[in-house]
Amino acid sequence: MTFEDNLLLSKGTDVVDYYKGKHGFFVLVDVEVGENGAVLEGLSAEFNDVMKQAYQQGFQYVHFDADGPEVEGLRAFDW
Repeated sequence: MTFEDNLLLSKGTDVVDYYKGKHGFFVLVDVEVGENGAVLEGLSAEFNDVMKQAYQQGFQYVHFDADGPEVEGLRAFDW
């Protein structure tokens, strides 16, 4: 998740369903992104790529965790 993605989710948005936790965000995987290649407007290409990969692997949500493990093949941001 980029710094800009974090800012958008922290301010609040209706582009994607999510819950802000103490150390990160739980984001519901968007079916439109996975099935139709739709783009979540205002969120980075990297964020959209995570949603696509999560959908393809059958996940229902993604936990973006401030101190969680990095996932091979996905870009990590240190901010």
